[in-house]
Amino acid sequence: MSFSNAATELNVTQGAISRQIKTLEDYLGVILFRRLPRALELTDDGQQYLTHVHHAFEQLYRATEAILDGRRTVTLNANVLPTFAMRWLIPRLPHFTAAHPSIEVRMVTSIKPADFRLEDNDIAIRVGPGLPGPEGRVPSPIDIVMTNDWSDVRAVPLLPDELIVVCAPALRDGNLPIFEPADLKHHTLLSTASREKAWTYWARMMGIGEIEPKASAAYGHFFMTVQAAVEGKGVAIVPRILVESELESGMLVTPFENASVAAGSYYLLCRESQWQTPKVSKFREWIVGEAARTQPVTTEKPAKTKA
Repeated sequence: MSFSNAATELNVTQGAISRQIKTLEDYLGVILFRRLPRALELTDDGQQYLTHVHHAFEQLYRATEAILDGRRTVTLNANVLPTFAMRWLIPRLPHFTAAHPSIEVRMVTSIKPADFRLEDNDIAIRVGPGLPGPEGRVPSPIDIVMTNDWSDVRAVPLLPDELIVVCAPALRDGNLPIFEPADLKHHTLLSTASREKAWTYWARMMGIGEIEPKASAAYGHFFMTVQAAVEGKGVAIVPRILVESELESGMLVTPFENASVAAGSYYLLCRESQWQTPKVSKFREWIVGEAARTQPVTTEKPAKTKA
């Protein structure tokens, strides 16, 4: 949707792109784009034409990648959720690089819907309550949209999105100890902007009434929420897989036993037409294997019992 971006990618001028499009429109006898003051829009003819030529270009791309595989370094562009990238994927990524040195993973982070048409994404990792369709949908506090266009997108589940309550040991065992959900009213509840409904959802799934905390605080990303919990600024609700190291080290603890709730899953997304390309299939097989080896953390039990 940008002649300027197309010109940059193809190393030609914007005028050259405009002339090529005009030549194509003259040849076809239809208008492909509506030229708006500050944007482009596909006409109905343009959208129909795109659907067909897109698959043709994808075939050329796959054939080229198959020939070049193993003969040169290829780039895998990965669009990943920020905290998932930082806390789960990056620590494991050296294993993939060691096994596949000819594949260079270039990672960007975002919580926006993955776009495989207008962005240079080979794969994306997103979290959601379930895939499109009535099957598999569960009530969920997840507000992130995985992608707005599923027409050429395939997804495979990686890990469960299991929400747990965590806090610093000193907070749990302090002057206002936390032994049961009712004790949360004495503390600050920490949440993340993309899960504003997480505490309400957790309380409902646990079968308890509405929580009325002393205070609340919300952060832009989960890594901020986790850090605030480590520093004892409150009690946080976060996905279990994002606090593995803190639970193992004892920097964070879960004050309640058997108090986790399922919200959805983390998914690997890719264009259907690129699903079997060498670089995507190798990364997909690797990350699915890593996810299968991820075991739930056995969290510490409360050190004291209520008198």
